[in-house]
Amino acid sequence: MRPDGGTPQFNGDKESLSGDEVFDVVLEGTDWHVCLLAAALAHAQQRVLVLDANEVYGGTASGTISFTELFGDECSSTSVRVLHRGGYAAADMLTGARQSSFSVDRTPRFHFAADALIDTLISSGAGSYLVFRPVEAMYLILPSCATVAHPSGARCVRVPCSKADVFGWREASFAEKRTLMSLLRRCYLACERDRGTDTASVAFDASEEERCAARALLRDAPHTRRFLRDWVEPECAASLGYRRGLVSDLMWYAFAMATDAERSALDIAEGVQRVARFLRSILRYGTATPFLFGKHGTAEIGQALARRCAVKGGAVALRRGIAEVQIAGEVNGTATPRAQDIALRVHTSCGECVAGRVGAARMSCSDAEEESAVAAAADQKAPVVRFTGIRHQSLFESVASDGQVPGVALLRMPLHDGDQAPGGHSHAVASSSGVLCLRQVDGSAGVCPAGMYLVYAEIEALTGSTTASPLSLEMQQSILEGALRRVLRTLQPPGHDTTVPDADTLEQAFAAYAFVGAPTMPPMLHLQSAKAHCRLPVRWHPWFTDSTIATCRQAAHWFLAAGSPDPLHALESFFPPPTEPSAVDATATRSAPASAAATAVRPP
Repeated sequence: MRPDGGTPQFNGDKESLSGDEVFDVVLEGTDWHVCLLAAALAHAQQRVLVLDANEVYGGTASGTISFTELFGDECSSTSVRVLHRGGYAAADMLTGARQSSFSVDRTPRFHFAADALIDTLISSGAGSYLVFRPVEAMYLILPSCATVAHPSGARCVRVPCSKADVFGWREASFAEKRTLMSLLRRCYLACERDRGTDTASVAFDASEEERCAARALLRDAPHTRRFLRDWVEPECAASLGYRRGLVSDLMWYAFAMATDAERSALDIAEGVQRVARFLRSILRYGTATPFLFGKHGTAEIGQALARRCAVKGGAVALRRGIAEVQIAGEVNGTATPRAQDIALRVHTSCGECVAGRVGAARMSCSDAEEESAVAAAADQKAPVVRFTGIRHQSLFESVASDGQVPGVALLRMPLHDGDQAPGGHSHAVASSSGVLCLRQVDGSAGVCPAGMYLVYAEIEALTGSTTASPLSLEMQQSILEGALRRVLRTLQPPGHDTTVPDADTLEQAFAAYAFVGAPTMPPMLHLQSAKAHCRLPVRWHPWFTDSTIATCRQAAHWFLAAGSPDPLHALESFFPPPTEPSAVDATATRSAPASAAATAVRPP
């Protein structure tokens, strides 16, 4: 039933759709950005139909996969390819009825608390259907970085996320702590919002002279200057006598969430904005890290937005996609009489036909030439290989210095030249720009059995710098597997058994695990009406959703303008308002009233 008790949603059966149904807009896919567009249009009083050829929410790239498919012998999903399985107790994950009923995300994500997606979930009302929890700890492995506590290097350090954490940090000298605080303070003040509306301003008790100096320094920085080279490293050189070290690596890999591939692209303005977002996310809810995770998985976000669409009169039909969009009044390119107010007819993959008054949207193109162009653009992003494993113990027991072992944690490790994959084959060229991202959630999450820990891993920005073709799935798996083994060796407690062969590390560490190759998110959103069509590029980033939210807002405006401009004002109450203008308007974050925060983030 619809959440408001009205007409039930389409349940995916063939007889559910009839030619008598007329909608304003027909969309394809239940990825969160498509469901966001659907909810925005429904909020603007448009009748929306969402179609998806899959059986579950999340679309092809960001849906879920069951334990049985992931760790079993066969995978029924045509969009997911299991490359390798293993584990010392994989059969137990399938025999237990409770364990085998769990499903995990194909595209797991942690979210910044001050990210545009969180703000939009709050302002749209979809956050009331979701439960978010804070990530408890963040770690960074810097193999080439020597610290005060471990001068030999190759150390996993916990990222300090508060002033107390910085000055109580045993891995750094006093000079390094002071330099780090100076850099963080300057980044925040340069991007600070209006003091009357920014509740986090009190955490940085600075004089007006210091605020103006920080903003002027950022405002006067030319676009050709780079964040790491021209903002962070000169400060380290002046205060510490070196340009690269613990402080600069923390600013780059942790606070800016950057990769080596961005060295020539990330300018000072965007780098400073990223660091300020990191700090603002911590201060927003007073959490131990800036990140939140959905208790029931990332795919739940799309379902919550689809539910919001249904509350406003929209409908969702699974197990059917868009086969063809035909302009009403045309048959094989010849004009024919058409019914009043009917702009186009959408034919589904089940042979049904529905009418649309305004238009349709899907993540594909209609002609072969543009289809191949989009496919080529998608191939520039190397095929995605992800690791999912399940353990009986937290990965971070050996590095929990305060005795409190984190159940939900994030770890990042840059891959450097000379990294070895299993078998001794070097993939230095391919891995030099990548960063291993490892996420762990415990049994308190709805995607993991009680008493166990689910581990996701992938490599961000994995590109081959000397070849135009993307890396193969097998090559990515080999690099990811080698990086995971290095993480496991780094996290081993003192006195561990060094006789265990490196080839058996994953088998010993995980009860069950799988390497999965899955499709990437399509890079283009194709909008079509009776009189025009539009293709909007969708820029995907693993940590920042500002560009994707802006694309959804632009698409909503396009459809409303194609129909009637009257409901355009309704979008202003759906999307969050713009932030107070800062010194530089780069990847601007969006804010929401503090009173509304509880609707999207419920404390554990």
